[in-house]
Amino acid sequence: TGALNDFSWSADGKWIAFSSNRTGSWDIFVMPSTGGQPKRLTFNSASDSVLGWTNDSGYVIFRSRRDRKYSSSLYKVSLDAKLPELIDCGTAYDAAFDETGRYVALNKHYPRYSRKSYRGSNNADIWIWDSEENKFDRLTEFDGHDGSPMIADGTVYFVTDRDGIFNIWKMPLKGGEPEKVTEHEEDGITFASLSRDRKTIVYERGFRIWKLDIASGKYEPFELDLSLDYVENPVVYKNFSTVDDYDVSHDGKRLVISTHGEIFTVPVDEGRIVQITESPWRDQRVVYGPEDKQIAFVSDMTGEEQVYIVNSDGTGLVKLTDTE
Repeated sequence: TGALNDFSWSADGKWIAFSSNRTGSWDIFVMPSTGGQPKRLTFNSASDSVLGWTNDSGYVIFRSRRDRKYSSSLYKVSLDAKLPELIDCGTAYDAAFDETGRYVALNKHYPRYSRKSYRGSNNADIWIWDSEENKFDRLTEFDGHDGSPMIADGTVYFVTDRDGIFNIWKMPLKGGEPEKVTEHEEDGITFASLSRDRKTIVYERGFRIWKLDIASGKYEPFELDLSLDYVENPVVYKNFSTVDDYDVSHDGKRLVISTHGEIFTVPVDEGRIVQITESPWRDQRVVYGPEDKQIAFVSDMTGEEQVYIVNSDGTGLVKLTDTE
């Protein structure tokens, strides 16, 4: 199914957009927030990365290098997967629109959170693009990284390490003095995101999710109660080219086999393979019981070879012998 990245909820809460390479290249997909089949919106060999949505939830905003070799531009694509439209604001890596859709706060290239305390010419500043006047103003001029721009009520919030630790700061959209919002002193902030109602900022810090209430300026970690996917794949596929020994069930429908020190039962025609034993010991010499409900075998799990029986579903292991 490929990998998934860059999730974003639509402003009306009905859709989730994400980037995935399930079709080969990284393209844009959407799916209903209630679940369902994803729909592919972009079809290009260049990598497309979701940044957000237009305020009317009609378009997904994304960055791509489809028309540039060494830098990315902004595009938008409609939910009916028509040809993406270029957002003509020049080079852009990250971007956030204000409530009106007129102003865009953007980074022209990647602010690297991994390069803490970097100072130099490859820093990422925040620029403001007035889409109606087609005018650019440089909002920040710090020689380190200013990233993750977000706009709420005429204020630009962003992540910067201008005091040595990545924290959230803010500045007026029209320019002014930067003001520190969070006061984290050790682990810094990464991956900040603004809520759809523009009242809350969530971010990652120290392997936990934090939330910042913009009105009060209070911030705290919060717990997530989620139904999780499997930690490991529930099914493991392995190929074996040899069988050490086997026996046929009395009804002729299944085989019990030993291979590579483990015991399995397998269908003669169709059905499920059942692993009976799974250990570092060598289990072998398998024999079905009279009614196929049990399997006898020899194992060296105690250090010496002994005879055991086990139910045909792998439960109820019993040791029969105790020899030295």
